Amino acid sequence: MASLFDSVRNLIHDTAQGMIDAQVTTKVSDMVTNFVSSGLAVTNDTLKIVRDVTLPPPPPPPPGP
Repeated sequence: MASLFDSVRNLIHDTAQGMIDAQVTTKVSDMVTNFVSSGLAVTNDTLKIVRDVTLPPPPPPPPGP
């Protein structure tokens, strides 16, 4: 039973060490940051289009004499 526990503990330790060595958390963080930034850039561009499309017409010129 102890050898099973030791095997599982070693597996968990080796997996954690491998993830640290491969900088998994940093890479995932960068990926999420880029995804969110790209999504917000698209949203910003869409809002600019909506703003331009819904621009109210200019007021009519004043009547001449």
